[in-house]
Amino acid sequence: MAALRSELKSDARVEAHEKAYSKYFKVSKVKGGRKVEIKHDVMQEAQARFGFFALMSNEIKDAREALQLYRAMGVEPPVGILS
Repeated sequence: MAALRSELKSDARVEAHEKAYSKYFKVSKVKGGRKVEIKHDVMQEAQARFGFFALMSNEIKDAREALQLYRAMGVEPPVGILS
């Protein structure tokens, strides 16, 4: 988040970060530059979901296969899990 804020303050925006900018920050123009404010409510909501998720198996050695089987059981892993 610090890197995103720095990008906004220095007007060195990265196109791939635009969604995160609008989600986590409010940017307004002020005399002499811009004001970058953190959306604290959104940030706290995201922080509440910080953590780890792991699947362990003695039989399945491929991570993608394990995740597919887990999802087939009707269980969805927490937000942020890449497949």
